[in-house]
Amino acid sequence: AVVLVDARSTGAFKKGHIEGAICFSAGKELRHPPGDAKAMTFKSAAELAAAVGSKIGIDGTERVVIYDGGSLWSTLLFAALERIGLENVAILDGGLEGWEEAGYHLAKGEGPKVAPKTIKVKADDAVMASNAMVASTKDRGDTILLDVRNIAQHAGLIKSNSAKTTGKIEGSVNLSARALWSVEGFLKDPAASSWLLESQGITKD
Repeated sequence: AVVLVDARSTGAFKKGHIEGAICFSAGKELRHPPGDAKAMTFKSAAELAAAVGSKIGIDGTERVVIYDGGSLWSTLLFAALERIGLENVAILDGGLEGWEEAGYHLAKGEGPKVAPKTIKVKADDAVMASNAMVASTKDRGDTILLDVRNIAQHAGLIKSNSAKTTGKIEGSVNLSARALWSVEGFLKDPAASSWLLESQGITKD
Protein backbone atom coordinates (compact mmCIF):
# COMPACT_ATOMS: atom_id res chain seq x y z
CA ALA A 1 0.00 0.00 0.00
CA VAL A 2 1.14 3.55 -0.75
CA VAL A 3 0.53 6.24 1.86
CA LEU A 4 0.77 9.83 0.61
CA VAL A 5 1.76 12.39 3.27
CA ASP A 6 1.50 16.19 3.08
CA ALA A 7 4.21 17.62 5.37
CA ARG A 8 2.88 21.20 5.40
CA SER A 9 0.80 22.95 8.05
CA THR A 10 -2.87 22.11 8.61
CA GLY A 11 -3.90 25.52 7.27
CA ALA A 12 -1.97 25.10 4.03
CA PHE A 13 -3.30 21.56 3.64
CA LYS A 14 -6.93 22.65 3.88
CA LYS A 15 -6.46 25.24 1.14
CA GLY A 16 -5.35 22.59 -1.34
CA HIS A 17 -3.72 19.16 -1.24
CA ILE A 18 -3.33 16.02 -3.30
CA GLU A 19 -6.49 13.99 -2.94
CA GLY A 20 -6.08 11.12 -0.50
CA ALA A 21 -3.05 12.66 1.22
CA ILE A 22 -2.74 12.64 5.00
CA CYS A 23 -1.77 15.90 6.70
CA PHE A 24 1.21 15.68 9.04
CA SER A 25 2.62 19.06 10.06
CA ALA A 26 6.34 18.23 10.16
CA GLY A 27 7.36 21.62 11.54
CA LYS A 28 5.10 21.15 14.54
CA GLU A 29 5.22 17.42 15.18
CA LEU A 30 8.89 16.45 14.78
CA ARG A 31 10.85 18.97 16.83
CA HIS A 32 10.83 20.36 20.34
CA PRO A 33 9.13 23.78 20.33
CA PRO A 34 10.85 27.17 20.82
CA GLY A 35 11.41 27.90 24.50
CA ASP A 36 11.87 24.22 25.31
CA ALA A 37 15.22 23.12 26.78
CA LYS A 38 15.74 21.10 23.59
CA ALA A 39 14.26 23.76 21.31
CA MET A 40 14.32 22.99 17.56
CA THR A 41 15.98 19.57 18.00
CA PHE A 42 14.30 16.33 16.91
CA LYS A 43 12.16 14.47 19.38
CA SER A 44 13.34 11.03 20.50
CA ALA A 45 12.91 8.02 18.21
CA ALA A 46 10.12 6.70 20.46
CA GLU A 47 8.30 10.05 20.38
CA LEU A 48 8.67 10.29 16.61
CA ALA A 49 7.34 6.77 16.12
CA ALA A 50 4.34 7.48 18.34
CA ALA A 51 3.50 10.66 16.42
CA VAL A 52 3.92 9.05 13.01
CA GLY A 53 2.04 5.89 13.94
CA SER A 54 -0.93 7.73 15.42
CA LYS A 55 -1.25 10.67 13.04
CA ILE A 56 -0.23 9.11 9.72
CA GLY A 57 -1.52 5.66 10.59
CA ILE A 58 1.42 3.57 9.41
CA ASP A 59 3.31 0.69 11.00
CA GLY A 60 6.37 0.70 8.72
CA THR A 61 5.22 -1.89 6.19
CA GLU A 62 3.78 0.66 3.76
CA ARG A 63 5.36 2.62 0.92
CA VAL A 64 5.39 6.26 2.11
CA VAL A 65 5.57 9.18 -0.34
CA ILE A 66 6.00 12.68 1.12
CA TYR A 67 5.50 16.10 -0.44
CA ASP A 68 5.37 19.77 0.53
CA GLY A 69 4.95 23.10 -1.23
CA GLY A 70 8.61 23.99 -1.63
CA SER A 71 9.26 24.50 2.09
CA LEU A 72 11.53 21.44 2.46
CA TRP A 73 9.41 20.08 5.33
CA SER A 74 9.27 16.83 3.38
CA THR A 75 13.02 16.37 3.84
CA LEU A 76 12.65 16.85 7.60
CA LEU A 77 9.96 14.17 7.72
CA PHE A 78 12.07 11.91 5.48
CA ALA A 79 14.93 12.17 7.99
CA ALA A 80 12.56 11.44 10.89
CA LEU A 81 11.26 8.28 9.20
CA GLU A 82 14.81 7.15 8.49
CA ARG A 83 15.67 7.71 12.15
CA ILE A 84 12.95 5.35 13.34
CA GLY A 85 13.98 2.67 10.84
CA LEU A 86 11.53 3.09 7.96
CA GLU A 87 13.19 2.33 4.63
CA ASN A 88 10.43 2.36 2.00
CA VAL A 89 10.13 6.15 1.88
CA ALA A 90 10.29 8.64 -1.01
CA ILE A 91 9.82 12.36 -1.64
CA LEU A 92 7.52 13.43 -4.49
CA ASP A 93 9.78 15.12 -7.03
CA GLY A 94 8.45 18.58 -7.85
CA GLY A 95 6.21 18.64 -4.80
CA LEU A 96 2.76 20.18 -4.91
CA GLU A 97 3.73 22.63 -7.66
CA GLY A 98 4.96 19.83 -9.91
CA TRP A 99 1.72 17.94 -9.31
CA GLU A 100 -0.35 20.94 -10.40
CA GLU A 101 1.90 21.68 -13.38
CA ALA A 102 1.37 18.10 -14.56
CA GLY A 103 -2.34 18.85 -14.75
CA TYR A 104 -3.59 17.03 -11.69
CA HIS A 105 -6.23 18.69 -9.52
CA LEU A 106 -6.11 19.51 -5.81
CA ALA A 107 -8.65 18.69 -3.13
CA LYS A 108 -9.63 21.14 -0.37
CA GLY A 109 -10.67 20.72 3.25
CA GLU A 110 -9.94 17.87 5.61
CA GLY A 111 -7.98 14.76 4.69
CA PRO A 112 -8.95 11.13 5.34
CA LYS A 113 -9.31 9.81 8.86
CA VAL A 114 -6.60 7.38 9.91
CA ALA A 115 -6.55 4.47 12.31
CA PRO A 116 -3.57 4.71 14.71
CA LYS A 117 -0.91 2.02 14.32
CA THR A 118 2.19 1.04 16.28
CA ILE A 119 5.64 1.25 14.72
CA LYS A 120 8.35 -1.08 15.92
CA VAL A 121 11.26 1.32 16.27
CA LYS A 122 14.65 0.45 14.83
CA ALA A 123 16.37 3.66 15.85
CA ASP A 124 19.14 4.92 13.57
CA ASP A 125 20.76 7.70 15.57
CA ALA A 126 23.47 8.13 12.93
CA VAL A 127 20.92 10.11 10.92
CA MET A 128 21.14 12.93 13.49
CA ALA A 129 24.14 14.86 14.85
CA SER A 130 24.12 16.57 18.24
CA ASN A 131 25.53 20.01 19.02
CA ALA A 132 28.21 18.41 21.19
CA MET A 133 29.26 15.99 18.47
CA VAL A 134 29.54 18.72 15.85
CA ALA A 135 31.46 21.03 18.18
CA SER A 136 34.02 18.30 18.86
CA THR A 137 34.48 17.11 15.27
CA LYS A 138 33.92 20.05 12.91
CA ASP A 139 37.57 21.19 12.95
CA ARG A 140 39.10 17.72 12.84
CA GLY A 141 39.65 17.61 9.09
CA ASP A 142 37.50 14.58 8.30
CA THR A 143 34.16 16.32 8.84
CA ILE A 144 32.45 18.93 6.67
CA LEU A 145 29.77 21.08 8.24
CA LEU A 146 27.40 22.21 5.51
CA ASP A 147 25.17 25.26 5.94
CA VAL A 148 22.20 24.75 3.59
CA ARG A 149 20.65 28.18 4.17
CA ASN A 150 20.90 30.87 1.53
CA ILE A 151 24.13 32.78 1.01
CA ALA A 152 22.85 35.97 2.69
CA GLN A 153 22.04 34.05 5.87
CA HIS A 154 25.42 32.30 5.80
CA ALA A 155 27.19 35.65 5.35
CA GLY A 156 25.31 37.14 8.31
CA LEU A 157 23.45 39.72 6.23
CA ILE A 158 20.00 38.51 7.21
CA LYS A 159 18.66 36.37 10.05
CA SER A 160 17.13 32.93 9.63
CA ASN A 161 13.47 32.80 10.65
CA SER A 162 14.02 30.74 13.80
CA ALA A 163 17.44 32.11 14.78
CA LYS A 164 18.08 34.68 17.52
CA THR A 165 21.01 36.33 15.75
CA THR A 166 22.69 36.49 12.34
CA GLY A 167 25.79 34.49 11.46
CA LYS A 168 26.97 30.94 10.89
CA ILE A 169 28.68 28.14 12.76
CA GLU A 170 32.41 28.78 12.51
CA GLY A 171 34.14 26.59 9.95
CA SER A 172 31.00 25.74 7.99
CA VAL A 173 30.74 25.90 4.21
CA ASN A 174 27.66 27.06 2.35
CA LEU A 175 25.54 25.48 -0.34
CA SER A 176 21.88 26.46 -0.33
CA ALA A 177 19.55 23.48 -0.46
CA ARG A 178 17.65 25.40 -3.13
CA ALA A 179 20.64 25.09 -5.45
CA LEU A 180 19.96 21.36 -5.72
CA TRP A 181 16.52 21.98 -7.21
CA SER A 182 15.64 23.31 -10.64
CA VAL A 183 13.55 26.48 -10.93
CA GLU A 184 10.59 24.19 -11.69
CA GLY A 185 11.00 22.49 -8.31
CA PHE A 186 12.53 19.18 -9.44
CA LEU A 187 15.70 17.70 -8.00
CA LYS A 188 18.66 18.21 -10.34
CA ASP A 189 20.25 15.16 -11.95
CA PRO A 190 22.98 13.31 -9.99
CA ALA A 191 25.83 14.74 -12.09
CA ALA A 192 24.76 18.34 -11.45
CA SER A 193 24.18 17.70 -7.75
CA SER A 194 27.55 15.98 -7.40
CA TRP A 195 29.30 18.91 -9.06
CA LEU A 196 27.66 21.38 -6.67
CA LEU A 197 28.57 19.30 -3.63
CA GLU A 198 32.12 18.72 -4.80
CA SER A 199 32.52 22.48 -5.25
CA GLN A 200 32.27 22.69 -1.46
CA GLY A 201 34.62 19.76 -0.83
CA ILE A 202 31.87 17.20 -0.30
CA THR A 203 32.88 14.02 -2.11
CA LYS A 204 31.65 10.43 -1.91
CA ASP A 205 34.43 9.51 0.52
